[in-house]
Amino acid sequence: PVRFTPVQVEAIRSGLLPGLTLVVGPPGTGKTDVAVQIISSLYHTYPTQRTIIITHSNAALNDIFSKVMARGDIDERY
Repeated sequence: PVRFTPVQVEAIRSGLLPGLTLVVGPPGTGKTDVAVQIISSLYHTYPTQRTIIITHSNAALNDIFSKVMARGDIDERY
């Protein structure tokens, strides 16, 4: 389990509201963990909806996918 700071919790809440959410910050601030929590929460709240994830690089996208799969709560085919 990941412990989130109050700012990260606010970012997660924002990500669950309608509209676009942009998570930015310097390296090591937990952006990937915040994104993974948002993705997981959206998937479980709206299982029939699609979610688009946009990153600045393929490596960043691979990091997100790796952490999503490591959680084990989203089926690999999705």
